[in-house]
Amino acid sequence: MKKLKLIPIAILAFFFTSCKVLCQNYPAAGQYITNNTMGAFQGTWQWVSGVDTVQIFLTVKKVYIDINGGYYSDAIVGWHIYKKFKTVVESSYQYLNNVNQRTYLGGNSNNITQLSGPFKDITKSKSGELELSINTTVTPNQLIWKLRNFEGARVRSGGTPYDWGFTLPTDMVFIKQ
Repeated sequence: MKKLKLIPIAILAFFFTSCKVLCQNYPAAGQYITNNTMGAFQGTWQWVSGVDTVQIFLTVKKVYIDINGGYYSDAIVGWHIYKKFKTVVESSYQYLNNVNQRTYLGGNSNNITQLSGPFKDITKSKSGELELSINTTVTPNQLIWKLRNFEGARVRSGGTPYDWGFTLPTDMVFIKQ
């Protein structure tokens, strides 16, 4: 009988803890959220290792977030080019400043040294979580890149296994150009 009394309590506990995740306070529809903490990330950054070169261009843009009726927010938007032996492996530079053709959309919670968001691997047609950290204590400034798979289950149709790798290196240190 005691077990039956605990079931409603367990259900209520699950509901309240789930609601903390699902019942977020999103901005009102049409609202614009400004973020003045991302300026140090803006610009062109480059990583070179042997015959590989990756260049990324990051800028702050006002983007539309289609949640809870839609609102606008400042975000870091980025495009990249990856070369091996001076031959382009993949690039989104031809879409530079076209927010809809970006390969990175990052944001922060007013943390001036770190961003995170989805990064699009063009060649493999997949996305991953990209964390960017900036080190302004060295000259020239450094940008630390950590690309990882999103957490969670992977389901693929047709029996093809999930590709855990990325076209670009997953760990790099960029120098501001």
